[in-house]
Amino acid sequence: SLAAALTAESFDPRMLVIDVSGVCTELLNVRRPRVHLRGVSWDSAILVDQEDYAVRVDGPKELVISDLVIQGDFAAVIATRGASLQIVDSVLEKSQRGLLCASGSTCEVINSQIRENSQGFTIIGATTWVRASQVINNYAGINVFSNGTAGLTAYPYFSDNRTIVEDNTFGLSVFAGGNANLQSVDIVGNYFAGIYARQNSHVRFEQDAESLIENDLFDLYVRSNAGLSNVYNLNVRFGSSNPSIICDTGGYIEWGIPGQ
Repeated sequence: SLAAALTAESFDPRMLVIDVSGVCTELLNVRRPRVHLRGVSWDSAILVDQEDYAVRVDGPKELVISDLVIQGDFAAVIATRGASLQIVDSVLEKSQRGLLCASGSTCEVINSQIRENSQGFTIIGATTWVRASQVINNYAGINVFSNGTAGLTAYPYFSDNRTIVEDNTFGLSVFAGGNANLQSVDIVGNYFAGIYARQNSHVRFEQDAESLIENDLFDLYVRSNAGLSNVYNLNVRFGSSNPSIICDTGGYIEWGIPGQ
């Protein structure tokens, strides 16, 4: 079974490529290094309805997931304790957490969708990138905290290469020491706030950012010793019909100077 292959301890330096054809309902716990879970049919999916995750990589191991639809209960995919995870051309959906990356792990999401989860992408003390992907129709789109870092950007190898955070209740939430760097990302149509920063967190628009921030109630909401920097960027547009930027109770904004 797939589960047996993934739990076997191995010191083989080669990448283990596991082709998934059709629907797999096993809970997959990756314990060996260098694994690639690859969908090879139009209906390739990992669907787990137990009260747990669908795929987990734990510890200093490398996992690549490509061309798969993944659903769990607690989470679709989890990476913890220094794991290295790359998700390409995949969909993580209909779980309590679409993707949870924690405890010193690194995670890269490329040309994928995280959709229809309670929490789309949760980052706890991990380093992550979302490239040319869509985080849509979740309650909370992206949550970054406990000194985690999220980079939201484009990817040069795709023609439609912007990252989209859209139609969530909260788009990007950064708190408890979290950090986010924004470049070529559209945060639009989120109900409460496009970007919500609080509790000693920081959000930065990169100098060459090209972003649209247009949401239902607030575009930017900053409070509790959180900050935004380089907001005054000619390529960052705000479009909310309500007050675009709310800064209160200790929040701060560093506007930046165009061209510097």
